[in-house]
Amino acid sequence: MLIPNLSSPLPVNWLHKLGIHSLPGDLPVEEFDYIHTLIYADELARTGSMGPGGAITTGMAFGVPPILKFGSQSLQERFLPALLTGKKRICIAITEPGAGSDVSNIQTTATRTKDGKHFLVNGTKKWITNGLWSDWASMAVRTGGPGPAGLSMLVVPLLNTPGVNMRRIKVGGQTAAGTTFIELDDVKVPVENLIGVEGMGMKYVMQNFNHERLTISIGVNRLSRVAISTAFEYCLKREAFGKTLMEQPVVRHRLAKCGAELESHWAWVEQFAYSLTKMSEEEANRELGGLTALLKAQAGRVIESCASTAILLFVGFGGEFLSYSEQSHDFSRDNVSIHPHEIIFIKQLLTPPLPRVGMDIRSLDRERLLNVCTTPHPPLSVTNEIGIYREVPGARIPGGSEDVMLDLAIRQLVKNFQRKTKELKTAMERPGGSSKL
Repeated sequence: MLIPNLSSPLPVNWLHKLGIHSLPGDLPVEEFDYIHTLIYADELARTGSMGPGGAITTGMAFGVPPILKFGSQSLQERFLPALLTGKKRICIAITEPGAGSDVSNIQTTATRTKDGKHFLVNGTKKWITNGLWSDWASMAVRTGGPGPAGLSMLVVPLLNTPGVNMRRIKVGGQTAAGTTFIELDDVKVPVENLIGVEGMGMKYVMQNFNHERLTISIGVNRLSRVAISTAFEYCLKREAFGKTLMEQPVVRHRLAKCGAELESHWAWVEQFAYSLTKMSEEEANRELGGLTALLKAQAGRVIESCASTAILLFVGFGGEFLSYSEQSHDFSRDNVSIHPHEIIFIKQLLTPPLPRVGMDIRSLDRERLLNVCTTPHPPLSVTNEIGIYREVPGARIPGGSEDVMLDLAIRQLVKNFQRKTKELKTAMERPGGSSKL
């Protein structure tokens, strides 16, 4: 189930070389396209949490493509067999404490040793998904001067590597995905680990973002749908003032507004997926790069609207269980940390009983939390709403924060508008000379 995370088309030659000829459902790897990406990412998000999916998909989805698309044949030979078969893991390491969406401001350096055989990597990376358990990172580093022209990409070893120190970062959502802070102190990396051409790192990073932003948009739309659909079902049952919540005009109004935002965004997502099956990669990067940023920004706005509305419609249960969620304690095993609502989804415990409201879950060990039997409690669907509500910042910031995405979209659209206007004027210009026959 790791292969469908890669961008389409899949690396068919490599997969065949490794004995992989079909995907689950007997889908030949040659036939995989972005419609399948759409289905895969959407289904994975039905859990109502970005944590479990992010734990197994992020490294493959965003860390492998730079090696596939830009790496030399020898680089691919060294790393792809273990990565594509799941024997080793990788992450994408771009973000730093002082450089998030501002990729050109990256400060982590990679300087060549005197003998020219290695790079010495120094710096820090922050909010790196899957970093804790990754053997390698496709890492953006500064090999030259300031600005985007000084950036390159390296495959940097992480686990059990001298000079590498990693620790987990506690975040509000996606806890199971292993968000990591990485410190690099004179980490020795062979020069053969350079991805593509030195100084082309900015281009590689930007092209990698398009796939990331689209898949984020797909998953976030499904999370939004889970939130609003469970609230919709609840409103059909819950009674207040002598009738169900659904019979209250103000409730229907709130649901209608969320539904309009949700469905219009999904139609846009489907349009993107279809377009990508008809365009070359070069054409898609040129025509859809800015629009993909806009799509991702809108996904964050949609989930914020749907999740907050769902919490509101669950009224007392929403507020009471939010208090329960605020007490959430991290249960760690083998360097993997998950929140209680993620344990529930990972173990597919989709029916009661759940821990009682107000129970101090910090006093429970991991296994007891899974098996605890309690008195009546809020509907299970409330755990969906709380879990999804915690995911909102994780939807709006990673892959490019919302404000940066909105600005990038307009700048790219202006560039395309000017280019196409110039092309149109050139095509319409009449040749010189008389117009008489």
